[in-house]
Amino acid sequence: MRHSKGSLAVSILSLFGVLLIAAPAPAELGAMPSIPATTLQFAAGSVGGGWYALSAAMSDLVKQEVPNLQINVVPGAGIANHPRVVGNDVQLAMGFPSVAKALMDGVEPFKTADKTKDIRSAFSGLSVTFFTFTVGENVPFNTWEEFVQKKYPLKITMDRVGTTDEWVWRLALKHMGISNDDIKKWGGSITYVGYADQANNFKDKHVDAMWDNIAAPGPHIQDAMLSRKVKFIPMPDSMRKELIEKGAWADRNIPAKVYGNDQPIKSVGAVATIMTNPKVSEDVIYAFTRVICENAGKVRKMQASAEIFDPAAAWKETGAELHPGSVKYFKEKGYMK
Repeated sequence: MRHSKGSLAVSILSLFGVLLIAAPAPAELGAMPSIPATTLQFAAGSVGGGWYALSAAMSDLVKQEVPNLQINVVPGAGIANHPRVVGNDVQLAMGFPSVAKALMDGVEPFKTADKTKDIRSAFSGLSVTFFTFTVGENVPFNTWEEFVQKKYPLKITMDRVGTTDEWVWRLALKHMGISNDDIKKWGGSITYVGYADQANNFKDKHVDAMWDNIAAPGPHIQDAMLSRKVKFIPMPDSMRKELIEKGAWADRNIPAKVYGNDQPIKSVGAVATIMTNPKVSEDVIYAFTRVICENAGKVRKMQASAEIFDPAAAWKETGAELHPGSVKYFKEKGYMK
């Protein structure tokens, strides 16, 4: 059957019109609220660390678009930041959903007396870190179960007491029915130092293993691998299940290829989340959330670990209830119903 050029053109235009009608219109944001001169304290991580650099870059971005909103970045730490937000010592903080949940429940690493609901989340998904159990290739076990059954005198190093690394190590041992005291009785040891010293101790064979909550690949793990062959101990399914269901840790595995591993390594993840105090005004948190999410492309370039940031999913996996200002933004965009 033949069609004239005119009728074909009309058909194409008609189809194009149908597609335009069917395509969802982009969400229209309301006017940016007028923010009075406001100063917020933003607890990040250690000076020179990834969290500190990312927090400073985001704060500068917000200042450019909302001149009245001054954000001062101050040093912090993954666990300690959360009660600081509750006490309004800081109004924004880098944190983890699992730590926020522990604080709200009044459980370890906090005390029952610390139990509170006075913490909110602005958004989540800035980066993901993974609990990584790195051991020397010659260590005579390949699973957690073998480690415990053999009562192996493991000499392990990890970050300081009071970090998520050290806290979850104790939770992992508890799940396996042992403790640090048992490891010491077996002839092992636990050393708490920073990442660079961990790598040096491992390379010099002062320790057999490293345990870290770190992005993949972890630079100090890569450094250690240059001098010593390693293997990675996968997290047992039962341990993963307990940490995910009871502790709000993220259902994530260490990706394949990052350490030359052919397959993903079983673990759990920690999703970096912006925590805030419920007393901070709705307009301020709305403006903060809006600027960061509307400039997601810039945020992803601020740091390699932030490449995963997706505003459409940033209202999920927050650990704490979303702040009303954030809810307003995510609903305006159509991300939340």
